[in-house]
Amino acid sequence: MSLTLLKTELKSNVKMLLIFMALITLYGTVITLMFDPDIGQGMNELAKSMPELLGLSRKVCK
Repeated sequence: MSLTLLKTELKSNVKMLLIFMALITLYGTVITLMFDPDIGQGMNELAKSMPELLGLSRKVCK
């Protein structure tokens, strides 16, 4: 691989790379902020109350 060619390509695509990295950072931040450990308990209660709707068997919910 040519180091000169790599540097040229990185310089020509730096704006696109920065936009991509900003979007990935924004996405990761939103996902992290939306995480709520208490939602697991609510999902378990939902699965126990309506196993046929969620496609779960009784064995999984007990």
